[in-house]
Amino acid sequence: MDTTLSIALSHQSAVRRRMDVVANNIANMNTTAFQKESVMFKEFQVELENANSPIGNTVSFIQDVGSKRSFAAGNFIPTNNSLDIAISGKGYLTMETADGEPRYTRNGHLSINEDGLLIGSGGALVLDDGGATIPIGAEDANISISNDGTITSSAGPLAKLGLVEFTDEQSNSLKKVGQSLYSSDQVPEVAIDSSITQGMLESSNVNAIEEMTAMLETLRSYQSVASMMKDYLELKNSSLRTIASVG
Repeated sequence: MDTTLSIALSHQSAVRRRMDVVANNIANMNTTAFQKESVMFKEFQVELENANSPIGNTVSFIQDVGSKRSFAAGNFIPTNNSLDIAISGKGYLTMETADGEPRYTRNGHLSINEDGLLIGSGGALVLDDGGATIPIGAEDANISISNDGTITSSAGPLAKLGLVEFTDEQSNSLKKVGQSLYSSDQVPEVAIDSSITQGMLESSNVNAIEEMTAMLETLRSYQSVASMMKDYLELKNSSLRTIASVG
């Protein structure tokens, strides 16, 4: 393939990836505790074959090497729901999905299922600091959740939320699996500097103006390279026609 077109296409592919990430950020502006992402790129150099000059014998491509997550805290929004919690610090709630897999979330919109167990917004079971599910009975009125995650009711103490943290939170080790849940191959540690606020939820940390600006910049970059590719192809075809007519 033509080297110029190859370079341009690598740029287009990278820009398309960035657009997907920005669009996902915007789509999740109202998702509880959503953490925005950005794409990471690096230069990938290729040495040209049969290059006669020691200068300019390499070309640079753009390579998408992954994404990184912003851990800036969202705003705490009051809900007046005793089972809603917001987490300050690096902590995650420990969850268990229907297939028994451990998962983690910062989405503190909790409720009680038909079996009387505490669950997250997607239906995964909330676990306590010992890895057990948390039953809450009909007699457990006036639910209170303290800063350290201890749950009490009018009948007395019930459980303590399993609040954990991770040494490496980036996407290669703490992966999104849907429904505000994350999976990880790391062994979680007990969250030390995290605390819980009852009756509130953490908003996403997406800044609408920043993301819309990024989307416009990405679109213009894509269109600019597309225009350049069109002009290049027209010039190349014109040159070929001229050579053919002279021949």
